[in-house]
Amino acid sequence: MAKRWSVATKRGISILWNLAKGKPFGTLDHHQGAVYSMAVATDGQLVASGGADGLVNVWHLRTGSLTRSLKGTGAGIVAIAFSPNRRIIVGGDQDGRIHLWDLQQGTLLHTFAAHRAAVRAIAFNPNGLTIASSDAASPVKIWNIAKKQYLGVMPEPIQDVLALTFSPNRRDIVLGRANGLIQPLNADNMQAIQSLEGHHQAVNALALTPNGQLLASGSDDCTIRLWSTDGSDTCLKGHSASVTTVAFSPEGTLVVSGSGDRTIRLWQPEDNLP
Repeated sequence: MAKRWSVATKRGISILWNLAKGKPFGTLDHHQGAVYSMAVATDGQLVASGGADGLVNVWHLRTGSLTRSLKGTGAGIVAIAFSPNRRIIVGGDQDGRIHLWDLQQGTLLHTFAAHRAAVRAIAFNPNGLTIASSDAASPVKIWNIAKKQYLGVMPEPIQDVLALTFSPNRRDIVLGRANGLIQPLNADNMQAIQSLEGHHQAVNALALTPNGQLLASGSDDCTIRLWSTDGSDTCLKGHSASVTTVAFSPEGTLVVSGSGDRTIRLWQPEDNLP
């Protein structure tokens, strides 16, 4: 089970939690203003935070030490993702731009004038060559980061995407929508697969287990839902405000959720109890 997790706050501080003990063990305090977004590298060693100050700060999760401070063009960074090999970080800002940084060198590689509205979600394809991004007002866009090229929009004309994630096997991309639906798409031809219905309000967050067998979703309806590849789903209730973030431990045995009610909850999928 993952021992540590991080959560963003509106005060410009990120709090590090020991999940085994259920206690905070440190804070990351290098933003001037609110922390809008966070991402953890696939190996669990690094965490990145994006803030209202337009910076992406990268920290070593075990020690809490700051390893990089990456600057965009000034607008707040509201979505972040690590590349699978940890060499690149992408960040989407409030003005609709997407920035690519070389993590090893600490340099800005490229900026896409990507969206007309704030970037709401961004994710790497597991191949590490392309990313998908959304702004909740237009179709999801695809970008080749190696060639720094815009590849186009998804053929499926979905324009209310607030969250997205790729499956580990590269076969599917999953979209969380403002209308409460979760829409999987075939990553090869972008054709829609049967949507998942259960949430009554917008889906803000999505996460998949490393083996892709279980999907977690967080919604404005204050619930987390767990969706299995066998077609079953489970509703987890406990939050009193919108669920804004969900994540799985590397082993997929624990779900962590964060909410507008200012609480962090830990769930074990097998017993559904926080």
